[in-house]
Amino acid sequence: IFGMRLSDGRYALVSNPNPLKRDPMTLALSDDGLVFDRMYYLTGGRHVDYPHMIEHEGYLYIAHSGAKHSVEIERVRLQHLNAMQMPAPVSEEIIALFTFQDMASNNDGTTAVVKHSESALTPTLTIVENDSTLVDANGQMGTSFTDLEGVEHTDTLSASWTAGLLNPDNAGENYFILECSTFGFEDLMLRFNTYSTTDTGPSTLTLEYALGDNAFQTMDTLSMQRDSQWHSYTNSITAIEMKQAEIIRIRGTWSADTTFGSGRIDNLQLSGKKVSEPPPAESEIIASYPFTDNSLANTASHPKVSASSMVTTNTGAIGFNSTTVSPESGVPVLTVTGLTGGIPDRYTSFNLFPTKNTALTSLSIQMYAKAGSSTGMMQIVLVANGISYQMGMRKIDAMLRKYTFNLPKGILPFITGSAEIRIYGWDFATGITTMRIDDLTVRAVLEDISSEHTLITIAATEKSFAMGRGQSAAVRRKRLLP
Repeated sequence: IFGMRLSDGRYALVSNPNPLKRDPMTLALSDDGLVFDRMYYLTGGRHVDYPHMIEHEGYLYIAHSGAKHSVEIERVRLQHLNAMQMPAPVSEEIIALFTFQDMASNNDGTTAVVKHSESALTPTLTIVENDSTLVDANGQMGTSFTDLEGVEHTDTLSASWTAGLLNPDNAGENYFILECSTFGFEDLMLRFNTYSTTDTGPSTLTLEYALGDNAFQTMDTLSMQRDSQWHSYTNSITAIEMKQAEIIRIRGTWSADTTFGSGRIDNLQLSGKKVSEPPPAESEIIASYPFTDNSLANTASHPKVSASSMVTTNTGAIGFNSTTVSPESGVPVLTVTGLTGGIPDRYTSFNLFPTKNTALTSLSIQMYAKAGSSTGMMQIVLVANGISYQMGMRKIDAMLRKYTFNLPKGILPFITGSAEIRIYGWDFATGITTMRIDDLTVRAVLEDISSEHTLITIAATEKSFAMGRGQSAAVRRKRLLP
C-alpha cells in the first residue's frame, strides 16, 4: 500500500484491496484523505504487490512488483481520472434456488425431484441418503419462504433424511450437494431453513465447498436446535466468493447421531452480486479452427495476430471422427485421443502471436465439444507471461454442444507476447478416452500500444530491485477501469 497527496489537494492510494491475496492492484482517490469513494483497476489476475507512486507533469507513475520477478510501471493521466464515472451499485441476484415443492410425496426411497431456478448458470442439487443417490423422500412438511426477488413460496414439502441417520456407522453418508457456477459474482450469500426433531434429530450439519473436482474444505459447522421447529440459516460465503470458479460444489452433511428423529432442509438459496464490468469493447476474430478437409490450421487472417496449428501434448493424439458432424460446418469433428486419467495432464493446444506494439486485453473462445463415450470435464487454460489463467471448466457428455469461455478485460493480463491456449479433457475418476471439438473461434479485444511504450532496464533479485543490466520493464499509459 502507498498513499500520497496530489498537487490539486486530493489524496491517492495504490494498494491490494483484496484482504485474502495480493491481487488485483487498484488506485483509489479521496477528497479529504479519509473516505476513498473512487477506485480504479490497474492490473491483476496474478500476484502484484509493493507499489510506489509519483506525480509528474499531469501523470501518475505507479511502480509495482510482479511476484518479485519483475518491476512494472504504469502511467496514468490525471485528466482521464477526472473524466471517469464510477459504476452504479449492483443489486443482489439469485444464483440457485430450491424450494422442494415438487419433492416426491412417498417414502419408498425413490430419487427426489427438486425444482431449481431458471438461472442461466443451470445449478443442480443432489440429495443423498446412506451414500447412494436415493433419499427418504417421504413428503415431510416444509416451511414458507419469500425469496430474494419477493416471490412467496408456500409451506409444501422439504428434503428429509430419517432412516439413514439412525446408525452411527453411516456418518458422512447423508448429505446434499449444490453444484453451480459463481463466476462473475461476489458477496455470495447462502441461506436455507433447517429442522431437527426434538431430542432425537441430528445435532450438527457440516457445510463444505470444493472447486471443480478438488477435495472438499470445511466452511462451517451448524449446531442444530433439536426442537421440531424450523430455523433460518444465512451466511456470507467468504471461503469461495474470491475464487469466482466455473464449477463450485457446496456440500451439507448431517451427523449420524439420531435415535428416531429426522433432519430436514428447505428453501435453499444461493445469491450474489454481479461483478461490475466496463462496457464491452469491440472484439475481433483472431483465430478460427473449422477443421475442414481434416486440417488443423488456423483459417483466420488477421493483420495483428497470427495463430499456430493445433497440436497435442503428453502422449495425446489427434484425428477426425467421420460419424460425428458439427451442426454449423457439417463436416467431421476433431477427435483428441489419449486423454485417459483422472487429472488434467493431457491437452490439445495452439499459440497466439500478437504483432509488435499490439496487446490482447480480453479473450473469448466459442466451440462445440463432446466426450467420446461418457461424461467428463473440459477446461480451457491460457498460459502467458509464464503464468496460467483458467478460462473456465464445463461438464461435457456424449452430445455435441456449444460452449463459450471468456477472460474479460481486468482479469486477463496485458499480453504483448505470445500466448498458449490449452484445451484439457478428463473425467473425475477413470478419465475419458476421447474428446471431440469443432468450429473453434477465438475473439479478442486488441489495444495499440505503439505510441506509449518506453523501455527501461532493471535487475531483480528475490528480495530487492536495482537499476542495471537485466530484465526489461514496460512503461505505458494505463486505461483504468472504474
